[in-house]
Amino acid sequence: IIPMRKEDNNIIKNLNLQDKIVFSFVGNFGLVQGIQNLLEASSLVKNKNFILLFIGDGSEKNKIEQFIKYNNKNNVIYAGKYPNSEENIFLNACDISLISLDESMYGLGVPSKTYYNMSAGKPLLYIGCRYSEVGRVIIDNQIGWVCESRNPKKLANLIDEICREKD
Repeated sequence: IIPMRKEDNNIIKNLNLQDKIVFSFVGNFGLVQGIQNLLEASSLVKNKNFILLFIGDGSEKNKIEQFIKYNNKNNVIYAGKYPNSEENIFLNACDISLISLDESMYGLGVPSKTYYNMSAGKPLLYIGCRYSEVGRVIIDNQIGWVCESRNPKKLANLIDEICREKD
């Protein structure tokens, strides 16, 4: 994985997101990833330049697609699934990489996407326990932000704060 500028990314270009602040969630959309929390938070974000970009697949994909269908803010995009051979492209299709793990999983695992996203050199927004391995790595190395899971309002406020910093 080699870091690249968002503006040079083909996914960003094809979706015309060069002027947006793109938060990407890449990988498995499973039950323990807190997808509903991300979707609810996206509906509360006030910044007009915010985009939540999903790339991947999983059991919660239908939930994402249904949300997009009925979300009047149009700030959530599902870009499909890409082959692993294109991971350098899809991991760099953002300003901020999202990693989430429901609080029920505290101490049971570390999302492997953490390491892939770190290799792309993007700041990380972790939605999960701040005392977990991922939370500590982000805080100790100042490479992003940590927000508790199951709190869409707090997550939306943090996203708005990040967007203001990016603006």
